[in-house]
Amino acid sequence: MVIAVLAAGTLVFKIWPRRPKYIRPHSPSKEIVQSLLGSPVDLGAPTIAKINSVKKTAVEPSAADKKCVAEAMDIARMSTVRVVDLVMTGKQELKICGPAHAHLKELVEKIKAECIDKPNLTDIQKQECKANIGLYRASLVDELTNGADLTQLSESALLNKAFAIFNEGLWKDKEQGPVVVGRTDQVANELLRRRPDWDFAQKLKVIARMLTGDAKGMAAIAMKARQIHPEDADFLEASFFSTMQTSPDKLMADVDAHIRQFPDDPIGHYWKAAAYSLQHDEKNAKTEVEQAKWLDPDNARYRDTLNKLSNADDGSAFSVQIKLPFDDMD
Repeated sequence: MVIAVLAAGTLVFKIWPRRPKYIRPHSPSKEIVQSLLGSPVDLGAPTIAKINSVKKTAVEPSAADKKCVAEAMDIARMSTVRVVDLVMTGKQELKICGPAHAHLKELVEKIKAECIDKPNLTDIQKQECKANIGLYRASLVDELTNGADLTQLSESALLNKAFAIFNEGLWKDKEQGPVVVGRTDQVANELLRRRPDWDFAQKLKVIARMLTGDAKGMAAIAMKARQIHPEDADFLEASFFSTMQTSPDKLMADVDAHIRQFPDDPIGHYWKAAAYSLQHDEKNAKTEVEQAKWLDPDNARYRDTLNKLSNADDGSAFSVQIKLPFDDMD
């Protein structure tokens, strides 16, 4: 790129390097997940076994139990868009049929207070309400399929279960961590059985381990997934981050190998900066973050890391950034 600069009355021509634009291969997972997640979920008839599974009891269900579960299944059979419309207009009552986790009860109260009972919502508030009602529906599906044979569930039901698992907050409890990972793996494995090598299902496993602090497990899955999806940003982030946690002395070599193959990928330069930071080399760390920022100027994380580097030279200024399609539902 040639730019004319007027300096001290003299026209000077300077040649600036053209900013390369790294084009990451597109994955259709977001569109697939969002379509399936919002689709109707037919869970069949409210049999005694299903009602007792939801109620977590072997006692003969009451008429009220049967009615609640039947109505909850009706909600599951609707699309998310339909449920949002009915709830927001006061035409659909929010159901909780079993001994739900505290998060579901809190979610229902939040929807009532911030969506149903609150007039004149802004566009941002409406979007948040839509997301929370979608999460409520997903939690209902998870509750209604408690103990179900996953091979008999639709992909829509499986995705709603995953959505609910990641949002119920149990991963914050160290004792519940293995339970969260186990439930996530069951859903992910069933999705992978139907769609081999699906990046989304593999990311479910990666993030479950990241949230529960299992860096070694996260590394093993992310490294294997990178072989199938070498340019996927999330698997790169996960593998570099877990390497920094488990084998920091190997991070530089891993990052350099990626940069040799993809020199214009800002993620490579960001994590090379992390490798320099682990070596207490602040100068080169800043240079690499600057390079990442130059390649991707709109990335706020790179700007934040530059600010933090002045106060940390042990890798703590660096963070992993992985997103699932759940995070920004349309």
